Amino acid sequence: MSYKKEVLRKSIHMISAAIAIAAMYWAEYTKGRGFLITGVFVVLILFMIIDIFRLELKKGVPLFSFLEREKENNRMIAITYAAIAVMIMLSIYRFEIAMTALAMGFFGDATSALVGIRWGKKKLMGKKTLEGSLANFFTCLLVGFLFLENIFLIFCMALTATVVELLIHKLEDNFYVPIFTGLVGQLLLLFW
Repeated sequence: MSYKKEVLRKSIHMISAAIAIAAMYWAEYTKGRGFLITGVFVVLILFMIIDIFRLELKKGVPLFSFLEREKENNRMIAITYAAIAVMIMLSIYRFEIAMTALAMGFFGDATSALVGIRWGKKKLMGKKTLEGSLANFFTCLLVGFLFLENIFLIFCMALTATVVELLIHKLEDNFYVPIFTGLVGQLLLLFW
C-alpha cells in the first residue's frame, strides 16, 4: 500500500475513532450505559452486514473496498473487530478505561504505522520498527493524559498498547490492543 493511501486510511481511522469516542461519551453521560451498549450493538450489526455483502455476496462497498487491506479480503474488516472489542470492554471495564484503551489502540496504531513507514529504519519484529513503536508509545501517553489522571496507570496502559501492537502480525490489532490495554488498566484499578 502506498504511503499516500496509508495516510488517507489512517486519517479516516483517526477521524472515525474521534467521532465514535465523542459519541460514546455523549451517550454514556446523557443517555446511560444501556443506550450506549444498544447503540454500539446497532453499529456492530451494520458492520457485520457490510461484511456479509463484501465476503459472502462479493459486492464491493465503496469506501470499505477502497480502504481495506489485503488481509481483509477474506475476513471481517478491522472496524467490525473494533466494535466487538468495544462491546466487550463496555461490559467489563470502567468507561474511562475502555475509552482510553480504545483511543490508545486507534491513535497509537495510526501514528505507529505512519512513522514506521515513513521514517522507520530499525526493524524490531516483522515490518514493525523501533521508530514506529516509539511513536506509538508517546502517542498513547498523550492520549492517556486526555482521559485519565493517574500517571502510573497511563504509563502501564501505553506500554501495554505498544507491546501488543508490536507483537500482533496475523491477528487483528483493532481487537487485541484495546482489549489487553483495557485489561491492564482495569486490573491496576482493582489491585493498586
